[in-house]
Amino acid sequence: QMCIRDRYQRRVHGIRNMEKIFIALLSLCFLSLAWDTPKLLEADYNSSSTGIYYDEFSKRLFTRYFRWKTINTQDPEVESGTKPYNQDKTLGKFSPIAIQKIRDDHYFGTLAGTDKGKVIFSIDNFATHRVMFDICFSESLDHGETWSEPVFVPRPNMNDLIHRVYPSFVYIKETRRIYIFYVKLDFGGKVSNMYVTRAPDSKIFSNEREIKLPNLKETIVSATYNLKNNMPLIHIVWIEEDKLWYSNSFDALKWSEPRSVLQNIRGDVSSKLIAGKNNELFYSFVGRKSLDHQKKDGLGIHIIFTENPEGKWNTPVTMIDGGCVNPGIAYCIDPKGDESIFAVKMETQKIRISQFKSNTKEVKEFDKPLEKCANRNQAHIACAYNTRIQKYNVYVTYDDFISSSGNIGAYVTMENIPQ
Repeated sequence: QMCIRDRYQRRVHGIRNMEKIFIALLSLCFLSLAWDTPKLLEADYNSSSTGIYYDEFSKRLFTRYFRWKTINTQDPEVESGTKPYNQDKTLGKFSPIAIQKIRDDHYFGTLAGTDKGKVIFSIDNFATHRVMFDICFSESLDHGETWSEPVFVPRPNMNDLIHRVYPSFVYIKETRRIYIFYVKLDFGGKVSNMYVTRAPDSKIFSNEREIKLPNLKETIVSATYNLKNNMPLIHIVWIEEDKLWYSNSFDALKWSEPRSVLQNIRGDVSSKLIAGKNNELFYSFVGRKSLDHQKKDGLGIHIIFTENPEGKWNTPVTMIDGGCVNPGIAYCIDPKGDESIFAVKMETQKIRISQFKSNTKEVKEFDKPLEKCANRNQAHIACAYNTRIQKYNVYVTYDDFISSSGNIGAYVTMENIPQ
């Protein structure tokens, strides 16, 4: 009887183990099938996604993209605007931003908003004559329904923006002041990092000011802010000469002495700096996290985390391997206070998404297969925590082929990712 009982218990234990394995495999299957069917933002035009922002106030995702008004001409016209992606997974109407005529295929755009979503800001960086690049600013006071006339950033003696990269945009809600950081190349060949500000009640930006940085060549400063002793403190980081540099300022006039916080890394111009719930910073960049060829650390999207920007910075953690031009990066926090950074990268027939958890320093990857992909190596990501299902709603916009015409279109899709 003892032998029979032991065999029975082993059999029951084996069945339970098989049940656990089956449930785990089933959950993985559901994870891969949980993606929404991608929605085409614009069916009648060639279009290109350039920005994304989740508005907590209206619970809508705002997609930022450009669309061609005329095509198959020597000098096509392109217009800019936004379109909301609603909670019921429907698309709202296109809201144009009346910037001057955009030419060529060099145009970028970013979106940001206030803490309560009452104002949504847009920053554009586009070519006017295939040589000069402009930066302009627009705002919406009605949750993206209409946009103000753009204000152009003054840029005297400016030949170009280095590598035509996104300006780094900071909105400080405590003072309602806007900062735009950018690297410019003047007509004499001098490279300098500049910024402009806009006061709360002003309609125009200040004259540009230069930040004196050591050995600045062809990099871009990434900026953000948090509170220190109840005062807004602006942080800037950049990679130059295989080192990560850091500086800060309370007023953007006097900056702390730049110091190297990490060495032996190499970054591209694509980077983003995010402030966490306390004093910590998250810095994402595209490049090599080590120049030691014996370690075989190749190209990738990496994240650097620090709990004290003026102290130790942790070694980079790879979120997604392989090269990338403009990865999407987003920050999200759950009700427990656990923070996550999400990264997205486009590949042939696949969207790659990874999640970095600050409490465990672990990285998990979630992929979305695509039948075909334009593979423009560019995607945008936003996220919000859904308390009803206790998962992250992760949104991605990307460019892909329109099957009916073969043209390129901007798409939006969403995935629910567990904590």
